[in-house]
Formats: sequence, C-alpha cells, structure tokens
Amino acid sequence: MTYERLMTFRTRMEAEMAAEVLGKAQIPVIIQAEDIGMFGPSGAPPPRGARLLVPSEDKKRAQDMLKGMFGKSDD
Repeated sequence: MTYERLMTFRTRMEAEMAAEVLGKAQIPVIIQAEDIGMFGPSGAPPPRGARLLVPSEDKKRAQDMLKGMFGKSDD
C-alpha cells in the first residue's frame, strides 16, 4: 500500500483530530512529525508541521471529508 501526503498541519493535535475523522470512515492514516524526542513531546509545534498521509486509493475521499473542516489539501 502506497501512502501520499494529504495535508500538513501546524500542530500534531490538529493532525490527530483529522486522523480521528478519517479513522471513523475506515481510512488508515500515518502522522509524521518531528515533535517527539527522548524526553517526550515539547510544548512547541513541530518545526515542519505534522503531515497526514493516507493510502493513495483513499486520498480523494479523505480530501472531500476534510475539506470543510480544514480547507484545502497539500495538492
């Protein structure tokens, strides 16, 4: 299964909210962010944001689901 970037969020919390919505629709997600270090998460947002990845075949459906909540995707 090939994953593609759907959206980049400023914080992991925003990405987790979107992931929860997609998970309820049975769309698997991966969140990539450089915010967890050896001492746990810091209070600062990840330097490059939190990227939400979905399977290629689910990308269009995921875009449509999140459009009203978060605006446009990274396309």
